[in-house]
Amino acid sequence: MMEDLRGDIVIGYVGGRPKRVNEKAIDEQWISYLGQYADVVKIPPLAFIKLFDGSIEQWIRRYPYGMPSLSEKLSALCSRYRINVLYINLPVIVPYLLLARNYIKSDLSFLLIAHSVASPFWLKQWLAIVPSLATRDILLVSSSSCRQALLNISAHYDRAEFIPLCISLQNKDRMSLSTQVPATGNNLARQQLLAIGRIENVKNTDFLLHCFAKVHTEFPQARLTIAGEYTGATPEQMAIYRHYITGLVEELDLEGVVVFPGIVEGEAKEKLFMAADLLVNFSTDPGETFGFNLLEAKAWGIPVVCTNWDGFRELVDHGHDGFLVDCCWENDYPTIDLAQAVSYCLQILSDGCLRESMSRAAKQSAQKYDYQVIVPKIVEAIYRRFGEPCDPVVSKDAIFNTPLSFCPDIYHLHHLQQFSFINDSLFSILRSPNDEPMEEWMPKAKPIIKHFCERSVERV
Repeated sequence: MMEDLRGDIVIGYVGGRPKRVNEKAIDEQWISYLGQYADVVKIPPLAFIKLFDGSIEQWIRRYPYGMPSLSEKLSALCSRYRINVLYINLPVIVPYLLLARNYIKSDLSFLLIAHSVASPFWLKQWLAIVPSLATRDILLVSSSSCRQALLNISAHYDRAEFIPLCISLQNKDRMSLSTQVPATGNNLARQQLLAIGRIENVKNTDFLLHCFAKVHTEFPQARLTIAGEYTGATPEQMAIYRHYITGLVEELDLEGVVVFPGIVEGEAKEKLFMAADLLVNFSTDPGETFGFNLLEAKAWGIPVVCTNWDGFRELVDHGHDGFLVDCCWENDYPTIDLAQAVSYCLQILSDGCLRESMSRAAKQSAQKYDYQVIVPKIVEAIYRRFGEPCDPVVSKDAIFNTPLSFCPDIYHLHHLQQFSFINDSLFSILRSPNDEPMEEWMPKAKPIIKHFCERSVERV
């Protein structure tokens, strides 16, 4: 049936690459998988910038007088590339394009993925997106926990569809390890820990180092690789955390046994997964929704130890393909059970039978996330929504100049009242800086994502 429908929809997407390496890995793979089941068209990023005459900021200053021009240019862009579905992987322009689509009453459908919800940047985007989201748009969430976070912002996000991220299971055979990674002894080969992703305070890299220091005491031959880039709201925040981590490595006497290779992609990344015996991820990031590196570990047959946080608990089967470490969020900031984290790591590293059993369970579980299983579900969702009317939640464009506190019919204001922008308009909120320290942001975001840290989440 899907082959017969191919050609009825043509999906356009922004051809540029995201700045962050983890977003590149997900987005590029996802587009390539989608292209095997639907017609996709790459559109140069410059084409979208031209819609706003080169500056979103100047366009906002002219609002609403710039609406006719933006709408006409968007319609012309769709005609030029012959698309009727637009996948936007350039989130900063999504709210404005939705506005333009609704202004001209176009039949264009938008395809969106909620990669993040409650980070400072993304929360503001979701506040601005919901009034313009139409019934024919497709909003995908990768975990039920992510969907609940959106619902805690607005009941209108009930249209979000749970379809997880996916991966290719081809060419992920760790049996060839001996030919790819130099062997230096059985113990060392069985005690390789890997953490891969952004290095930031909300990723709890400092907690990881404290955990590994205790593991290393028990297994002196153990090694830890922390791959990724330092990130943060500002260069100053990144520099402070980098200095802290560098000092912590020295303080814990981990120099030479902890390696920071930086950003890894392609073959270099594959070699890290091939060499790893355990993947660790202790993130309590408010923007976390899925944990793609946990899925990558599954595909490679690597057990994981990670926080019992948000979508992690839906991806990891505790006791079967990994362990979930308890979190507690009684105060302003989540805390993680260090003793439990150390214990779980030691169990996997010291018990070869357990490690092999978890490896087999991980590979088996990964089958559910094969792109050949997941992508057809996405295409079916697009076709199903394609015939729906283009009725936005709010038909009045003036909503973008209305204070948030005046919109109880759209937002759960009791979950937002702790934010300073509660009396600001959506335009003001979108233009506000995202440099608030996480220590101050997390207590404010807690009403929206408190369930990230609860012990059980209903599975979809």
